[in-house]
Amino acid sequence: MNTEGQQDWVDQSPDPQPQGAWDDPQVQAAVGAYIRSLPVDDEPADLLVCLDHHSDSTPCQGPVEYRFALSGTGRSFPRCDHHWAERLERQAGIEARYPQQQPADFDPTYAGESWDDDGW
Repeated sequence: MNTEGQQDWVDQSPDPQPQGAWDDPQVQAAVGAYIRSLPVDDEPADLLVCLDHHSDSTPCQGPVEYRFALSGTGRSFPRCDHHWAERLERQAGIEARYPQQQPADFDPTYAGESWDDDGW
């Protein structure tokens, strides 16, 4: 009984493995042989397919890896080195067209727009 007068739970289920079974050298040898028989993939990145592999412009070049998310989704996508470089160039163009700060020639009176959400 515990201090609140309730009976403590006690695990009374039978142990599925007798004590010391894993210490048996024959069991260890059998488990070790099984683990060594499993296929090992030294380069799991080979299983990844470049997101832009279907691109008509250029074929994939370099290893395919998950790349840092550039968009606001936070999701990473697998790309080869070549297509990753293209994506970085495209992102630089987006950031040049849509900067964080309003450009010097921005005038909210032209179309009644504001650069940030505070103007709404």
